[in-house]
Amino acid sequence: MKISGNYTALITPFKKNGNVDFQKLEELIDFQIDNQTDGIVLLGATAEAHLLDGYEKRKIMQCAVKKVGGKVPIIAGLTQTATDEVIYEALARFVDGADALLVCTPSYIKPTQNGLVNHFKKIADESYLPIIIYNNPSRTGVNLEFDSIKELSTHPNIIGIKEASTNFSHIVKVASIVKNDFTLICGNDEFLLPLLSLGATASISVIGNIMPDLVHDVINTYHISSSQARETYQYFNPIINALSLAPNPTAIKYIMQKLGMIRANLKSPLCLPEKSVKKQIDKILTNFLI
Repeated sequence: MKISGNYTALITPFKKNGNVDFQKLEELIDFQIDNQTDGIVLLGATAEAHLLDGYEKRKIMQCAVKKVGGKVPIIAGLTQTATDEVIYEALARFVDGADALLVCTPSYIKPTQNGLVNHFKKIADESYLPIIIYNNPSRTGVNLEFDSIKELSTHPNIIGIKEASTNFSHIVKVASIVKNDFTLICGNDEFLLPLLSLGATASISVIGNIMPDLVHDVINTYHISSSQARETYQYFNPIINALSLAPNPTAIKYIMQKLGMIRANLKSPLCLPEKSVKKQIDKILTNFLI
């Protein structure tokens, strides 16, 4: 499986009572497909997957797989920390219909590099679906270092890495091992253009929730006309800046509510941005829409 283009890290819409709003989920999927997304990522951090139980995850996947109907690929996130629990999720029925699995480095426990390599190898060995590594040190507290990534890139069931490190020298090294069967995927919207210049072929984007067509255009036009891609990216960059003002997915849900797409209900302990942050986001959004 080759990952290319924009894969939107889809939010999970909730009703006021905290239940998943499946009708709204179907509407959001329609919006994604109608607006040129190249794929959909479910059950990731943007989907508040760490706060969902197994039943909710299974129902979300069943609803999404049926609605997508094979039109675009689906990637499912796995959120457990213990290796055995991740393997259990990789084999669980709730991932039925996914085309690949997104597996993040374990959070909080800070394993060694040997521990991380063994973790991903064991998962890749057991999973019947291809694995995408997710490196996000700012959230997990541990960085998957270059030598570890290089070793993992040779595993036949590991097809790429979603890189969300903000250490650009690290990203440059990772880009040096990109090959046909191992893809570099942008995991941080603000780094999209630099990663494309280094050989990334895809993005798993938060901003894709509201403008998947524009992210698609940037990726697909970059190597044809980098100036056009830069112009498109600069156009929506203010919204990317707005997303950084509050923890993900609180800012994107607030923006989606302002745009009339959803009600910005969140799973506790997440909550909407404070009034001062809302005002900053409102100002950016108003200027963007003028």
